[in-house]
Amino acid sequence: MHGPEGYAGQPVPTLRTSRWRSGPTTFGPLGRILSTAALAALFPWWGLGGNPFFLWSLMGWLGMAGIVLRSVWKRERIVDPSPTRVEILRARHPLLAKEIRLSGAALTVLLVVAVAGGVAAWLSFDTGARFLSVVVVLVGGVGILLARSSDL
Repeated sequence: MHGPEGYAGQPVPTLRTSRWRSGPTTFGPLGRILSTAALAALFPWWGLGGNPFFLWSLMGWLGMAGIVLRSVWKRERIVDPSPTRVEILRARHPLLAKEIRLSGAALTVLLVVAVAGGVAAWLSFDTGARFLSVVVVLVGGVGILLARSSDL
């Protein structure tokens, strides 16, 4: 609180946010999923047959969908004091639920090793194995992205 230069300020509590809890201006999980499905139903399907105006309608729909989905899926501040599932897991199993933090250099080394291994595997595989490896990497990447972006 007090440094050599003077008073540093008040401690600020860590704000908890979630995409799966409803708030005063956002939906809960069911409303968010239904809003996304309704937006997907508004996709300009009529233009897939070769309509010359399809590109313009697609660009308009993509712009609208980006704005709407960003506001629908924004993180909402959690007001209730009940702990999240991750906090409960960390309290029950401290060894299993440790958060791994890598420094910038370690993350760069890990990324270089992963890319080099991927390139070596890609060059040694035949066509079927290449397809299977790409599918596994894509599904795993989407899973990791979803797990990191939610409070599950």
